[in-house]
Amino acid sequence: MNDGLKTLLRDVPRGNAKEESIMIAKICHNLLISSASPDLQTFNTLLVGFRHWRRRELIDRVIAAFYVNKIRPNEITCREILNHYAHVVRPESFSRFVARMRGVGETLMLANPNISVNEASQDRLVRANNEKIYQKVYPTPMVFDALIRGVMRFAGFERALDIYYEMKADGWGLEVQSLTRLLKDCIRRVDWEGGLYVWEEINSMGSRAKYRDMADAYTHMLSLCSISNKTVAFNQILSDIGRRGFDVKSIIDAATELTRVQENKKVYLAPAWAADNMLIAVSDYIHDAKPDEPAVVSELPEDPDTMFSQHHPDPIDDIENSTSDHVKDNKDAWASWLEHELGGKPKDPKP
Repeated sequence: MNDGLKTLLRDVPRGNAKEESIMIAKICHNLLISSASPDLQTFNTLLVGFRHWRRRELIDRVIAAFYVNKIRPNEITCREILNHYAHVVRPESFSRFVARMRGVGETLMLANPNISVNEASQDRLVRANNEKIYQKVYPTPMVFDALIRGVMRFAGFERALDIYYEMKADGWGLEVQSLTRLLKDCIRRVDWEGGLYVWEEINSMGSRAKYRDMADAYTHMLSLCSISNKTVAFNQILSDIGRRGFDVKSIIDAATELTRVQENKKVYLAPAWAADNMLIAVSDYIHDAKPDEPAVVSELPEDPDTMFSQHHPDPIDDIENSTSDHVKDNKDAWASWLEHELGGKPKDPKP
């Protein structure tokens, strides 16, 4: 069934409403006649496929069905849901899902109620009562990347950088692809100082970064140097590119094109109080889910063709290698969660 769904989702050109309607009918038909119940891969396939079609209302319905079926999510599920809420500009939904990941309220996963919650497991398990233990989502680099994207979308670069340094202090780190996204935001805002902070983190990864990811980072840093009129820094980085054996011409060409297409676009920012509350929610998740061992880079496969792309997730293929082991009403709901979790309702922004 899942292979059939992938084929249907691939076969329709994006934006063809008539063909999409026909394929949606076929997808529903396949789901109804299949002898197998929908599993995690089914939901991931639909989330990724409908995101590729840009059918936001269908993604919402898949998410609702996912909750009803009580299936344990993996990192792809969490990434898709977080990115969806960020894309449709719904900070309340984003923060509520982070709360679910933390085991607050209607959590995403349950653990065996017979196990003992000790000091070693308390960061991932929350005992609700004698018969129920909530399990928090394990924080992989892919999940953290989605968190950073959401925070940057709603609260801006500085908040996202705050979250990054909190993650780093707890032994976590983003991959070069995610840091390059922060660098791209610096280019958009012509933020030289912020770009230097990000570039320092990228440089610290050294040989651990993949060749193509580092080449993309160099492209963005050269572009930032160019639009910031930092000639000395531009020449220093250009020298480093040649010294490390990268294709200088292709990187310069890409940086030139990137600089040319940059425009000052206004990005939605949530009200100040919403940004602060989101920072608290995400920070709580980071502190809740500390790693067993410090890690700086992802433990995902090093194959350059891996389907777990963080920077540009593939529309359909990135769920191929996933497993099931990983795991005014909206405003009132958001205020209720904050009152329960933080002991106070959000303050209305000052005019």
